[in-house]
Amino acid sequence: MKIRAIRVAELGRFREPVALEGLSGGLDLVIGPNEAGKSTLFRALNLALFEKHRSKQSELEELRPYSGGAPLVEAEIEVAGEAWRVRKRFLAERSAEVVSLATGAVSRGSDAEDLLERLLGEKGADGRFPLLWLKQGALLVPADPGKAGETVLRAAVDREVSSAVGGEVARRVRDRVRAALEELVSAKRGQARGRYLEASRNKQRAESELDAARALHQEAEGMLDRLAELEAEQARIAKAGGSAAMRKRLGEAEERLKAAQRDVAERESARAALADARAALQAASAEERRLLDGLAELERLEAADLAQQGRSDEVSLQLEVVETEICAAEGRLEVARRGHEAAEAALKRSEDLARWVDLDDRVRRARGAADRVRSAQERLAMLAVDDLAVKEARRLAARVGESSARLEATSTAVTIRYDAGSDRRISLSGRRLADGERIVALEPLVLEIPGIGRVTVEPGGSGDRRGLQERVMEDRAALADILARAGVDDLTALERRHEAAQDAAAALGAARAELGGLTPEGLPRLEEHLARLQAELGALPERHSAFEDARQLSEELTQKRSVLQSAEEDSRRARLVREGLLRECAVLATRREERSRRRSEIDGTLPAPEMRPLKQAEVAAAVREATRKLDETVRLHALAASRAPDDDGLKELEESVATLREAVGRAEQQAATVASDRARVEGALEAVRRDNVDARLAELEAQFEEAESGLNDVVEEVRALQILDAELTREDARLRENYLAPVLFRLRPYLQMVFPDADLGLGGSYGAETLKRGVWEENVKNLSGGTREQIAVLVRLAFARLLADQGMAVPLVLDDVLVYSDDQRIAAMQTALEEAGRAHQVIVLSCRERAFATLRGNRVGLVPWRPNETAAAQA
Repeated sequence: MKIRAIRVAELGRFREPVALEGLSGGLDLVIGPNEAGKSTLFRALNLALFEKHRSKQSELEELRPYSGGAPLVEAEIEVAGEAWRVRKRFLAERSAEVVSLATGAVSRGSDAEDLLERLLGEKGADGRFPLLWLKQGALLVPADPGKAGETVLRAAVDREVSSAVGGEVARRVRDRVRAALEELVSAKRGQARGRYLEASRNKQRAESELDAARALHQEAEGMLDRLAELEAEQARIAKAGGSAAMRKRLGEAEERLKAAQRDVAERESARAALADARAALQAASAEERRLLDGLAELERLEAADLAQQGRSDEVSLQLEVVETEICAAEGRLEVARRGHEAAEAALKRSEDLARWVDLDDRVRRARGAADRVRSAQERLAMLAVDDLAVKEARRLAARVGESSARLEATSTAVTIRYDAGSDRRISLSGRRLADGERIVALEPLVLEIPGIGRVTVEPGGSGDRRGLQERVMEDRAALADILARAGVDDLTALERRHEAAQDAAAALGAARAELGGLTPEGLPRLEEHLARLQAELGALPERHSAFEDARQLSEELTQKRSVLQSAEEDSRRARLVREGLLRECAVLATRREERSRRRSEIDGTLPAPEMRPLKQAEVAAAVREATRKLDETVRLHALAASRAPDDDGLKELEESVATLREAVGRAEQQAATVASDRARVEGALEAVRRDNVDARLAELEAQFEEAESGLNDVVEEVRALQILDAELTREDARLRENYLAPVLFRLRPYLQMVFPDADLGLGGSYGAETLKRGVWEENVKNLSGGTREQIAVLVRLAFARLLADQGMAVPLVLDDVLVYSDDQRIAAMQTALEEAGRAHQVIVLSCRERAFATLRGNRVGLVPWRPNETAAAQA
């Protein structure tokens, strides 16, 4: 099948009727900018061929123009050498019409839909069209034809592979085996399903019920054993005599505990009295020690005052000597300081004079640079040229040249040749044409031959040529406008003026750089610094005598600085000695004050001096009395401690009482628990006897054996099917190479054009899987977007060639292809597309005009369409 024309109206962006006419059936190119409607035309073609005219799909509403209307699509197709016209209108005015252009026969409505299905074959659902008609972006998806496309490719392969029948039988058997296996086991996870799952559940249910019955039977056996244990326990409790004897032993133990607690209380009372006696002795001893320590410290302080008095007198004498030395050092320091300041002033004036000479020189050079900046600015203002305007003029001139060359290539050329001795009378617009002169007919030419007539040469009327003419005129007008604004006659003059402006800009930049280097803060600021320095220096000497002997002045300053430093060092040492003596005086005074303060504190804590001997005697007597009372308390505490038990003994009595209490409670609780457990077990045994556990257990064991046998039968069936599927899969793998060979045979020539010495591996469903280059093999999914897109196009070319060779031809439609390809790959891919166009129809839709400029094919564009005229011609 081939597409010859596509026409639309009131569809998407095409509010007015337009048509894509003149499709050649070979390599047809539809090149235009974005949003020109190329993809919309592709969608319209799908609607015309595959969508029922009565369809209410949402896609149709999306294609209705914003201003309203009923989408109209018309396509001219060629099937088996016969031309047909298909017209459909959707939504508001639904209709369908198929016309034979050879006989004029017309079918309408459902008859037209049925006829179209027969023309396309198998209602258009055989996978050929989805396989080869690709929307925008579809080529980045791995080249997997899908289930329907795989069926089409296998049908084409079956026509030329001799073993196709056997392979198809094997596949049908394998499909039936897998269908049977799929009823029992899921293909993805291998989980049981259908009869397999039901048999497995029956076994699990029978096994669960059997386990429950066995557990109940075992529980009944355990209850009998437990009943015997409880009866024995009741007999043992009765034989032990109950809890009365335990209660008697508990009363005796509690009496012993009370007596021990009384003895312990008496011992603790004696221990408290002992602690009080010890505290009284410690207080009396502390009072005595405080009195004696205070008296001893007073004696030590008085001795320290006497020892320090001699050192204080010695330090006072040393201070007087040091003060005399400091006065002499200060005098020498003042003389040295005045000499140093005079030397510094002389050296500074010498340095200021040198700086004045440098500033004066920089000001002169900066003024010259400023003059050059002004001159360059004035020249640049006269030669002002916009860089963007120059770039735009260059671009427009290049486009005019390129478009003119393309226009000339598509136009008719006339070469004048006169016979020898003939009268050269052929003229154009009144101008005689010379022998050998070649004229390109960009516009209609009228060649005048006096006495013979006129010859009109038409340039041709293709849409591409008219577009080139309009583009050349627009670009020339834009270029003339730029040259007029610049005030020049042609691009060469504009270039020369631009170069002169660049030279002036370079000179301006150099002058500004020099000025900036000399005056970072600006020339006025530099002149201000020079004026200020001149004012500070006053009368200036001649330039040649502006410098004094800076080295001599520097040496003199160094000598004066050395003398000053020596005087400062002498003064500093004397002051340090004085500071040390003053610190020592301060330390001695502080210590004397501290001792005086301490004596006052001690006197405040002691009795008056005359009362101190009497206080000593009283304190000693109190210590003796506290010692006597402590001895008596120790004796009484020892007597009480001998009668009372120790902590371990008391704890043992308490634990004995607690143990007896727990035993009494446990015995009573145990008797009640045993009686309750016996009643509960006897009741449970009665319920088990009523359920007849033994008979139910035998019945469930028989059911489990039956369920297990049924499951084993299904398992054996699954194993047999799996073995058969594995054998059939190996057989299918053996035949797969025969089925891939026809596609690879058509693919390799195209592949070598783009990827020399490379080989592409296809999967069992004809999807591209690996690309092998040399010794390296890569997964197609890991390749770059551009390489995957190129492989997808090449694989589709092979599919289309296979279908065409087997009489199943369908146009290969590529919408917005080779988006990610570089220049070299695009050139190679264009060679492949040109080769494919010789065998079957290839329609390329793209917005990349420059990338496809060199692709040799039939270029078509949109033209106005009058639907009524088409209908009238048909009638």
